[in-house]
Amino acid sequence: MDSGPEHQSTPFAGEHRQEDYRHAVRWWAQMEVGTDRFACYVFDLSQSGAKVRVTQPVIAKELVRLGMPPFGCFEGEVVWSSDGVIEVEFAAEEHHRVAKLIASGLNKLPM
Repeated sequence: MDSGPEHQSTPFAGEHRQEDYRHAVRWWAQMEVGTDRFACYVFDLSQSGAKVRVTQPVIAKELVRLGMPPFGCFEGEVVWSSDGVIEVEFAAEEHHRVAKLIASGLNKLPM
C-alpha cells in the first residue's frame, strides 16, 4: 500500500469557500478529540478545511486537532460527519499555515 502524499486540485464548491481549491491527498494523520487520540486518513485538503476518514465516531461541532506529519497540527471544528467521513473546518488562524503548506509542500510533490 502506497502511503506517500499525492495531490490534485479542483475548485471548492462551497459558497463561502469559492476561492479555495481542494487538493486530493492521501495522508495518514492523527486526530485528537478531547482526550481521545486515533489514526485517521486525510483525503481532501483546502486552505479552510479537510475531509478525513475516521475510525471512531466524531460528531459535528466537536473541536479537534488534526496532526499531519511532517506538516504539524492544525486546530479546527467538525462541520459534518457521515459514514466514517468528517469535514474539519480549520480555525481562522490556521488558514495562513495551511495556505503555506499547499503553496510550498504540495506543489513540489509528484503526482
